[in-house]
Amino acid sequence: LDMIAGLDNFCWPDSVESAKTPDGRYKLAQLVRANQAIDDVCRAYRLPCISGKDSMKNDVTMYGEKISVPPTILFSLIGNHADVRKAISSDFKSAGDHIYLLGETHQELGASELAFMFRDECSGGIGGEIPRINPERNLAMYRALTSAMSEGLVVSAHDCSDGGLAVALAECCFGADSGASVDIAGLESDHSHLDEWGALFGESMGRIIVSVSPGDSEGFSKAMGGNSCTLIGTVGEGDDITVRSGETEVLKASMNKLRESWQGALGGGA
Repeated sequence: LDMIAGLDNFCWPDSVESAKTPDGRYKLAQLVRANQAIDDVCRAYRLPCISGKDSMKNDVTMYGEKISVPPTILFSLIGNHADVRKAISSDFKSAGDHIYLLGETHQELGASELAFMFRDECSGGIGGEIPRINPERNLAMYRALTSAMSEGLVVSAHDCSDGGLAVALAECCFGADSGASVDIAGLESDHSHLDEWGALFGESMGRIIVSVSPGDSEGFSKAMGGNSCTLIGTVGEGDDITVRSGETEVLKASMNKLRESWQGALGGGA
């Protein structure tokens, strides 16, 4: 974590105000704010940007209609890995392994994949509060996790990003060809109104799903001491991915059917 660097690539629509781009000032403001956010995060993580690229005129007019790409930043990281033999993949490994969620989950469905799916029902809204990043807390957690990995206490790790916990959990199962059983009732949050939608599909930042062999759970918990680390379930033997909130079953799905849908998107949808 002390030897990482970033590359920032901007894929942006025309942000110069003109007759063809009457909203250029707004798009330019988006560009400025995006740069400010990158500056804030990179300084917090002590992360230098050593290269990058920009493509700032991503617009086309077809049949009299102007089409512009959404303002997008593609940010890549490079770093040094002391021992690639200790590299950790994202897929679960063995039935019975303990599943942990690192990081806090808040009611942050704004700008999420779920909100995008329901955009018509939201009447143009973005879905509520957007995720906020806490670099200092995240960095402390990442350092503890890196130490646990170097000690051989972690068998898989996968970030929670697009689609939130539910999608990340399914992706961990896909690679293992197995199901899982988790309970979201005990998720750590500073939000008093975290509901099942927010718990499953909110995209709170900095979270990681980790699996640990049962015999290493005590050592892993000690290694993560002082950081948000919640035991949420176990890797299963069968096909079912089951999510509960206490005694209530919230979601139950076939891993194979979910994987078919997930892979089907590459061919235009299942």
